[in-house]
Amino acid sequence: MEMTRQRHTESIAAAMYVDCSHCRGRGVVKSPESLSVEIQRKLMAIMKARPRDESDFQLRIHTHPSVLERLRTQDEKLLIELEKRYYAKLTFRPEVTFHPEQWRIINAVTNDELGRSAT
Repeated sequence: MEMTRQRHTESIAAAMYVDCSHCRGRGVVKSPESLSVEIQRKLMAIMKARPRDESDFQLRIHTHPSVLERLRTQDEKLLIELEKRYYAKLTFRPEVTFHPEQWRIINAVTNDELGRSAT
């Protein structure tokens, strides 16, 4: 016969520490590269779904500065190609108060939110 003891109080670690505000206790956050791909996929979905007769299609992307750096350097050519292919204008805004995994896509003409991160 085996006996086990149930713990009725929380552990010392649980009492002394709180989850990280950036990773929410997971211990990791997505890389800027992963987030850039995520944003690009959402941009393509938004641009493909818009009415073709809509002129002056402008999107404003708000994201953490580390992700913005990736978008403006390594992924710049891809974004320029998206603008040309879908006749859209993309502008980017750094948001230092955003969680590193947080981003938003706004229609710059109507101010409607068209997409956001799950975070």
